Amino acid sequence: MNFAHAEQPPDVSGIIITGPFMLPEQLEVLNRICEERGNKVEVFGFVPEPTQLLQHARCVVTMGGYNTVNEVISFQRDTLIVPRIRPRLEQLVRAQSLAEKGYVDWLHPTELTPAVLSRWLASHNERSIQPERPLDINGLARLVERVQQLIEHQVSFRKKDRPRKYR
Repeated sequence: MNFAHAEQPPDVSGIIITGPFMLPEQLEVLNRICEERGNKVEVFGFVPEPTQLLQHARCVVTMGGYNTVNEVISFQRDTLIVPRIRPRLEQLVRAQSLAEKGYVDWLHPTELTPAVLSRWLASHNERSIQPERPLDINGLARLVERVQQLIEHQVSFRKKDRPRKYR
């Protein structure tokens, strides 16, 4: 609801993706708010390919779910993560860690207001989050390399430390 009430920068339209599990009563309120704002914010429920929207996004405000955060970072979009803190803190830990490295901004959900979001959106007219180095998201390729290293280490360990047989 905070994003629906936030001021969008000039010449920018916001998109809210609720997902398929939002309660119908909440969705109705959200749609009413967005209709009152005109065409500045549009609401989508389920989006089968959200990456198509991310490709064209100037910036992203999201919760801190693993898959979403990886997708946003892969498109190198300015991102504000407002992590869920219940029932677990994993999204909070992810948001703080990525923010410390300069990949995203984060905001504790208790500090979330339309005014705070409006200021953040206004400050991101151009790419402003500049991490020191790109995030390496090629884990699968590295996994193969690491397994090969472990196998090689195990083989050399066995050869080197094999007990000698006395005759």
